[in-house]
Amino acid sequence: MQMCDMARLNLKMTPKALKKAGKDVAAFATALRGSMSSDNAVVQNQRSFQMMIPLYMSDNETSYPTYFNIYDETNRDEDTGEDKKETWVRMCILTDHVGAVELVFRIYDETKLDMRFYFSQREIAKEFGDIYIDRLKNSMKDFSLRVGEITVGSVGEGIYNYT
Repeated sequence: MQMCDMARLNLKMTPKALKKAGKDVAAFATALRGSMSSDNAVVQNQRSFQMMIPLYMSDNETSYPTYFNIYDETNRDEDTGEDKKETWVRMCILTDHVGAVELVFRIYDETKLDMRFYFSQREIAKEFGDIYIDRLKNSMKDFSLRVGEITVGSVGEGIYNYT
């Protein structure tokens, strides 16, 4: 998604804007270097796993670079004294037809699921929301997780909520 933001550079930028863009590219390169191998981390009450993998879709011959991250956190609720667990699953995929896609799933309160879908193009985000969100909700009616908030958006543009 950062790469999509950086793609908006143009030759008419001021020196200050170009300097900021250079810093953005350097930060992106540093983040990319860190994501090239799998990485596991465990900190008190938190666990995370991340890796970059090829994702094969449809014909199983075309692969798409995919950044995959799972973050798991447990905190004690001050009011009830119970442990509350929250898990985030994030996938960033660079596709041929719709550009960059980021999928974020949040599982919390044992049975609740929030979903976020971000696209590099506003038109694709709008079309996805209009066509697929109702289908997605219907397909998950008998699922053990209950769908909460569904957000569809695009880089630097509007966000559409389907709750």
